[in-house]
Amino acid sequence: MNKKILLVGKVHEIEPSTIMSVQQEIQNDLDSVTGERRVVFSACNPSDNEFEFTFNRTSLQNLVEEGKINSADADTITGTGLNGFIMPEPYPKAPFGSYFNTFIDIDDFVESYKKSARKLGASRMKDIKLEITPEYVKLRLVY
Repeated sequence: MNKKILLVGKVHEIEPSTIMSVQQEIQNDLDSVTGERRVVFSACNPSDNEFEFTFNRTSLQNLVEEGKINSADADTITGTGLNGFIMPEPYPKAPFGSYFNTFIDIDDFVESYKKSARKLGASRMKDIKLEITPEYVKLRLVY
């Protein structure tokens, strides 16, 4: 199952046989932004029609709020700002002068992600789920 998936500023062609090379490419992009391994990326294909992408992060800030995604996590998943990348259908941004640690409604993020992915040529998804904990954010895509 070959799928085109928007992750970290690019649409990647991913299939079970290439998932590890794409994982390394994305990890290299994340390391180039942070200068070190502040985010550890992993990818897996738990079933024929499903991919999971986990962004393990280190932070002293509270990055979890019920029903919301932290803006830093959203930017990491999408690659917003990486090499000038901007989502074609951006999610809502925090008002000018807001703190770094701001949150976006998960539904707004998912809608923006879906629309942007389609505009950039990614495969159509049946379902998108986010699992957010203090240690990681996991993006689960079902096709």
